[in-house]
Amino acid sequence: MIRRYLVLFVIALLALGLAKVLFRGERPPMSEPARPAQSRVVEVELRDDSVFSRPAVVAVGDDLRLAIVNRTRRQARVSLSGYEDRLSVIALAPDSTWRGSLVADRPGVPLAWLVDGVPRGRFDVAGSHLVAGHQ
Repeated sequence: MIRRYLVLFVIALLALGLAKVLFRGERPPMSEPARPAQSRVVEVELRDDSVFSRPAVVAVGDDLRLAIVNRTRRQARVSLSGYEDRLSVIALAPDSTWRGSLVADRPGVPLAWLVDGVPRGRFDVAGSHLVAGHQ
């Protein structure tokens, strides 16, 4: 009697192992599918004590077209923390505009607009650094 149960148990284990091998297909993604990247215009305005950015939050993967306007009466050096390797505007003259672009691909930590090395405004890239469907 015990031998029959042992044989059934071994057969069940073999069947389970075989089922795993045969049905090893791709697992469905755990999250929603990634949305397509958008091209967005981001307007950044330097004022005497702050930086205003419209919009202040973009989605990860968005292709950003930047327009940085210096509304102060002095020359300013502008950069975006976390993107200093891609965005560094040196000596933006008063009442002038700089235009450029970058891809918002570094989500997570809130970023700061730096004017002459001092944080003056906030900028966020919303989303996950994980690829959809991966854990």
